[in-house]
Amino acid sequence: MRTTVGLWFLGFSAVALQRSLVPQLAIGGVTADLVVASVVAVAIALGGISAAWYAICTGLAFDLLSLRPAGVGALSLCAVALLVLWVRPTLRGIGIWVVPVVGIAGSFLSGLFYLIGLALVGEEAFFSIDSLTTLAWRSLYDGMLTLPVLLVVMAVLGRNERHVPIGSKPL
Repeated sequence: MRTTVGLWFLGFSAVALQRSLVPQLAIGGVTADLVVASVVAVAIALGGISAAWYAICTGLAFDLLSLRPAGVGALSLCAVALLVLWVRPTLRGIGIWVVPVVGIAGSFLSGLFYLIGLALVGEEAFFSIDSLTTLAWRSLYDGMLTLPVLLVVMAVLGRNERHVPIGSKPL
């Protein structure tokens, strides 16, 4: 029950902050994607199908609040959550430094899937060199946010370092 309530709280908070506060924190015109960072963090901390459901629900909520086709963001976030879940077992024994690397890769893939999804539904204007450059910078920004977001996710979900497959301690 605590996990379910925690996931709803995390998802609502990530979407609300992404729509209100995060655009004010742009660096060089590039804003972070707190929703992607939270999806990667939940997939690392929680694992299992709950992380994929979190990605779908959070992505759909964000899609409905933005003026883009509903479902494109949800599918891209779900794909990233599933990819993180796929590599999650290999993270055991690796240091905490891998979290930003997974965040960068997850953010880049999410953005790439999102741009491809927009192109498939008829919004080809978003798929350009400028959007790919912005995506690369945003991925770096998101990667740096992933570790602090992971710590918040672990605190909210009541997880500790033995539940998360990062570091040298066994599960």
